[in-house]
Amino acid sequence: MKFLIVDDLHPYLLDIFEQKNITYAYEPTIAPQEIAERLQDFEAIIIRSKIHLTKEILSLNPQLQLIARAGSGLDNIDVAFAKQQNVHLINAPEANCDAVAEHCLGMLFSLMNKIHIANSQVKQKIWRREANRGSELQGKTIGVVGYGHTGKAFAKRLQGLGVKVLCYDRNPEKADNFAEMTTLAHIQQEADVISLHVSLNEDSRKMFNQSFVEACRKPFWLLNTARGEVADLEAVVKGLENGKILGAGLDVLENEKLDTLSEKQEIIFQKLVKMPNVILTPHVAGWTQESYLKISQVLAEKILKYLGK
Repeated sequence: MKFLIVDDLHPYLLDIFEQKNITYAYEPTIAPQEIAERLQDFEAIIIRSKIHLTKEILSLNPQLQLIARAGSGLDNIDVAFAKQQNVHLINAPEANCDAVAEHCLGMLFSLMNKIHIANSQVKQKIWRREANRGSELQGKTIGVVGYGHTGKAFAKRLQGLGVKVLCYDRNPEKADNFAEMTTLAHIQQEADVISLHVSLNEDSRKMFNQSFVEACRKPFWLLNTARGEVADLEAVVKGLENGKILGAGLDVLENEKLDTLSEKQEIIFQKLVKMPNVILTPHVAGWTQESYLKISQVLAEKILKYLGK
C-alpha cells in the first residue's frame, strides 16, 4: 500500500514508515486542486485540515483503501461516501485532547480574571484595578457539552479547582468519575461556564444558537474549541451584547479563512474583535509542540495495526 501525505507531519511518522518499508510520498505543499489526480497513484492518504476529501475526489479514486486524519475530527471527509466505498478511516482524537483541555483552561482563567484586558492596559500605562476585578472559578458549575476525548480531558483538569462539572453526550456510556453525566437541559439550567467539545455533524451544526442561549437560566462564560460551525456566531454576538454570555473564548470560527468572509460574516467578526470580553485564537487549541509528536505517534500505531505490521 502506497501512502500520499498531503500535510505537515512530525518526522516520527516518516521514520516509522522508513523502518517498516512502507512506501510513501510526502507532499505537504501540494495544492488542494491537485489532490484528485495525484491520489490516483496511491491506495492511502494522510491529511490534516487543508484538504477536504469530497465525494467528487473519492469517486475519482476507487482504488483508495485508507484515509488517516492527523487530528480529532473527520468533518473534512465525506464519511458516508467513504464507507460506501469500503474506505477505512483513522483519526487521532486522543493525541491532542490534552492540548485542547489546557487551552480551554487558559482561555477561561483569562476571561474570568480579565488578564488579557489588564495586560493590554498596563502596557499602555493604564492602571485600572476596579475595572479589572475578576471572578473566581471556585464554586462555579462547568457544563461540558460533548464528552469524548477532549471533553474528558477538560473535565479531568478541572478536578481540584473546587468546581462542579456536568457533562452531556449522545452516548451516556462515556460517563466517568470526572463529571456528572446529565441532560443538556440540566446544563442549561445550572452552568456558569459552557464548553463545547462535540464533533461536527448535521445534529451538532449550529446546535449552539439563539434558542440554546435563551434556554440557559443564568449568564455564563462560553468556550468553543470544537468546530466553528457548532456555534451560530450571530447568536454568540447577541448573547454577548445583552449580557447573557459573560465572555467567550473562541478557538474556532464558522469561516476561518478570514480573507473570504461574506458581508454578514465580516460584520459579526468585527463586532467580536471589538468586544473586550472575547478571546480569539486561530484554531490552535490542539496544536502544541507536544501534540505535533503525539499525533504522528498515534497515527503510526493505528496504521501499523491496520497493515498488520
